[in-house]
Amino acid sequence: MTNDENVKNINETNEDVNQETSADAVDAKETESTDMPNLDPHESADVLKLNNWLEELADKSSVKSQVFCYKTILVNQGKPSMWGMRLHFPGTFEASQIETDAMDANGNMNFKKLMQNCIRAGVIIAPKITDLEKFANTHEGFGEAVTQVLNFLNDGTNGKLR
Repeated sequence: MTNDENVKNINETNEDVNQETSADAVDAKETESTDMPNLDPHESADVLKLNNWLEELADKSSVKSQVFCYKTILVNQGKPSMWGMRLHFPGTFEASQIETDAMDANGNMNFKKLMQNCIRAGVIIAPKITDLEKFANTHEGFGEAVTQVLNFLNDGTNGKLR
C-alpha cells in the first residue's frame, strides 16, 4: 500500500467521525441561543431582537421558588453537644434585608442582630428561641450556627436552594 492509499483510508475512516450528529446539532443550537447576540444597541430592530432574546433567556433560566425551601442544619454534628435548627427561606428581598440590617457601620456582620432578625422574620422555625442570649450561652457552636444560617440565606438569595 502506498502512502497516498494510507492517507485515503485514514480520511475515509475519519469522515464518519467528523460528521455532525443530530444530538450535536441540538447542542450547538442550544449553545447558540444562550450566546449573547452581536447587535447594535442603537438600531431599533436590533434592540427589539436583544429584548426578545433576554425575555427567552429569562424564561429558560427560572428556578423553583426559593420561598418554599426549608433546611435542617446540625451544629457540632457527631458530638454529644450536637443540636440543630429548622430554617425556612423568607424570600430574596427579605433575606437581603435581614443581612443588611445585621451589618454595622463598617460592613461587618453582627451575629446577634442576624440571628435576632432571623427569629423575628420566621427563618428559624425550630427550636423556638425566646431568649437568644441565653440560648447562645447554653449551646456550643453558636458561631457555626450563624455561619450556616448566613449560608442558607445567601444560597436562597442566589436561587441555589433545592
